[in-house]
Amino acid sequence: MKLNLLVILVFLSLLACDDIIDIYTGPYAPETEPVDISAYDKVILEGDSICAGMPSNILNNSENYAVPGSKTGNVIQRQNFYTVTDNDVFILWVGSNDFQNNTPVHDFIQHYEVIGQSYKNVIIISVLPRFTFNEYRNSQIDKLNYNLYVICERNGWKFVNVHNHYSQHSELFLDGVHLLNDSSYDYLMNQFIQ
Repeated sequence: MKLNLLVILVFLSLLACDDIIDIYTGPYAPETEPVDISAYDKVILEGDSICAGMPSNILNNSENYAVPGSKTGNVIQRQNFYTVTDNDVFILWVGSNDFQNNTPVHDFIQHYEVIGQSYKNVIIISVLPRFTFNEYRNSQIDKLNYNLYVICERNGWKFVNVHNHYSQHSELFLDGVHLLNDSSYDYLMNQFIQ
């Protein structure tokens, strides 16, 4: 009897534990078509080290304000550092450091909403897989990317899903997190029509 009670208590404690949850099994963010950015006066890039590492000549008329180590909350704090007009497009590529620091997906989504509401033309690039994470942690990136797709649809923003491609090409990564070199960004750049 005592053993049965102990088993039940352990089971109930596991159910209450936030660290023990199933692997996210979808829905997943769909593949996306290339986005035409040729009509915009200027392309403003913001994000973390993955965005900061983009080759400077990769997008026409672009200004890259990304800062290595940034989280979504840092982007919110930096929004007054640059000007984005209604004729510009704001491209956001951030999130890897939030995952590194265990930011809940719900908080990510709130941060993206706050950032995106400040601009007329918004493109969000999916968060890349981290080859340094286990399957569960990467499944949470899948969950985030699906939610980013949903908020883009809801707000009339564009979503660029590069996660699926990069998750199948670990050879394009330097350290399991950052893209290896300029040519590693080629697939991303093919997602934009200039």
